[in-house]
Amino acid sequence: MLRIYLNNENEYLDLYENESLELTVSSKDLSDPVKIIGDISKELSVPATKKNNNIFKHYHRGDVSGQLDAKKFIQCTLIMANQPNKTGRISIESVSVKSGIPYEYKLRYHSDLAEMIKKFGEDKLSDVDLSAYDDANWVAKDAFVNTSFTHNVPVVYPLCSIKNRFVWSASNQSVALDFDKTKNIAYNSVIGSGTTSVTTQNFSLSPEDVIPALRVGNILDKIENQYGISFTGAIEEDYVQNLRVWLNKEVKESEGDEFTGFADNLSISSGSLDSADGFISSNQIAFNNPSPDSTVVRFSATISSGSGEVAMKSNGSTVQTIVTSGATSGDHSITGSEIVTFEATTTASATITLTVTIEHTDSSNPANNYTVTVTDTFGTGSLGTLDISQRVPDVTVKEFLRTLFEMFNLVATSSTDSSGTVNIETSHYDYFIYSGDTVDISKYMDISDREVMPSNYYSSVTFEATKGETAIETGYLNTQERKFGYLNYKDDDSDRLSGTDYKVSLKSMFQPLEQLRDLTTNSVVEIETATFLDTDNNKKMGKLCFTYATRSNTTSSTYISWRESTISNQELISHYVVPSNVYAEESVPLRQTSNLINYVVGLHFSEEQLVSAPEVGISGVSLYNNFYKGTVRNMFDQSFRRTKLKCYLPSNVITDLAPNTKLLVNGSYYLISSYSVDFRTQLVSFDLLLVGSKLPSDFELQSNFYQTTSGTGRVTYLNSDGKITYSDINTSGSTINSIGEVKSTYNI
Repeated sequence: MLRIYLNNENEYLDLYENESLELTVSSKDLSDPVKIIGDISKELSVPATKKNNNIFKHYHRGDVSGQLDAKKFIQCTLIMANQPNKTGRISIESVSVKSGIPYEYKLRYHSDLAEMIKKFGEDKLSDVDLSAYDDANWVAKDAFVNTSFTHNVPVVYPLCSIKNRFVWSASNQSVALDFDKTKNIAYNSVIGSGTTSVTTQNFSLSPEDVIPALRVGNILDKIENQYGISFTGAIEEDYVQNLRVWLNKEVKESEGDEFTGFADNLSISSGSLDSADGFISSNQIAFNNPSPDSTVVRFSATISSGSGEVAMKSNGSTVQTIVTSGATSGDHSITGSEIVTFEATTTASATITLTVTIEHTDSSNPANNYTVTVTDTFGTGSLGTLDISQRVPDVTVKEFLRTLFEMFNLVATSSTDSSGTVNIETSHYDYFIYSGDTVDISKYMDISDREVMPSNYYSSVTFEATKGETAIETGYLNTQERKFGYLNYKDDDSDRLSGTDYKVSLKSMFQPLEQLRDLTTNSVVEIETATFLDTDNNKKMGKLCFTYATRSNTTSSTYISWRESTISNQELISHYVVPSNVYAEESVPLRQTSNLINYVVGLHFSEEQLVSAPEVGISGVSLYNNFYKGTVRNMFDQSFRRTKLKCYLPSNVITDLAPNTKLLVNGSYYLISSYSVDFRTQLVSFDLLLVGSKLPSDFELQSNFYQTTSGTGRVTYLNSDGKITYSDINTSGSTINSIGEVKSTYNI
């Protein structure tokens, strides 16, 4: 017998006497590697009794106070044979009305996971309150310099080029002059220790080259707070939490083609304006027919970065301009009542340093002559403010989370606590299957009548990311004849397969990193940079893109040159953050010897050479090898069969069923793709994968002995807690307990 208890109402719904609820529970499917678990029922009809009308607040009427919001789900518990079976949500699909009187309600049951998806709606990632990570006193250089990098810092600024391609020459500061939109960012000791003026334009990193990268763990924290959900499990592991999103969306206030600002803090630094001639306020100089002879106004201005125009306006019309930073304008003669203001328009966010000179001449009485100096420093755009929400990529919250789930092959189960918080438990798929219970249902199952099908309908699986159209991607494609991170899996004997190609397509792009070389000495520089430029050096930004981060090697060969503007002096930066496509410990720079670094996860499906350390030659850190290999290998196992079976099960067995339950029937194991339960008859219809007399080794805990022939080695694997981790081994050897086979082994 089915009963439905509405938790918040403390009431049982009235049901028809023989009403049945058919509930379908879906697992991540070996023929559909990116499906996220979620339960949903077929439509359920309940009578419009007095109790139900009160519970549903007479939903068919629009004039009832306290109307029920049908956009919201109603928390409930399904009761079968007087035992709680599942917690979830009820939604109102429709109300049948006859002769003006409600007749019945059409409802649908959803898992708690559906509540999470419903809460997100079509909200963009920019709608999430990330203001805790804003910086109202942002200074580009201070943000870029990082002397003590740690993974848990919310915002870092990895080295990347977004306006100019970076090149390197520590001995020739002019090396970039032969290239368009190119900067030499190497610190050049030949031209001084930082106090010597630099006149070469294509030289040094500058404020407009700096963009932030926000830690995924901090984004997830804010999603949890805003939507009343809680993530637990594999999504909390450091190789997920410490992933970073490039905040690469173009923001006009800091990166556009035209920015404006107004002098609004004018102050007298010397002299005083005769009150009979006018007055000076914070944003204007007001003249009142100064007499008897003449009053002239001129100004000088410097622009901290980029180029632009600084204008003097009288009564709203431009009367003098400066287009060269550091220049002085001509004289403007005051001829009557005038309001004089100052405005700047620049090609990049900049600081304007303004000096205004007022000279008053009285030819009849030179004692009345005076000079007044007025100064102000103001900004164009939002220089000095970092607004995170304006910079996040243009994706929805659902797309952002789905991308994380797809990258790390995560599945989710859900429940709701007494406070209404939806708890989302996440697991890597291989661990999810491993952690499920084994239930023997042989005595309930008649397998004489069943439908048997191939294990899947696909001939291959393709793993790919969104095309970012950057020059470094194009270069990789041209040299490697494939996209970076791209992988196409086919069975060894694919001729016997028929079907289509299944695609795992991420909403994010994979960004190869560029290893810099000294253009003068042709030696490798131990840093790498992300380049968001196309082959014509135009910006290609705004798409969701992830990176890991690590600190730079702090030797003189990797010192970066910094200039605040084209007219400022060179400064030295020795400590900063570099992007990385592999996750490594924060204690050492990425290009140190491999025995100091834990190489665990890479941001690519295929096995790629480590740009940061090609000499190490480590394989096995790809997303495919870490999180999909077992899933896909079993997907193409020709000995498996998809099987549809039905049986009547007692309520306690149904209650114990879960998407990762492994069923045992007459000595054969089955994995669940999905199952449907009729809560009235207790008939369960299974869609199963028959895997044979033993479970696949990819979903079982293995114990294997590893040792090196000499020196020390490292093994990475999925441990019994469901986390990718590593252990060191030596010539004495160690036993490694891993779910499935180890992911990588290498000497250190």
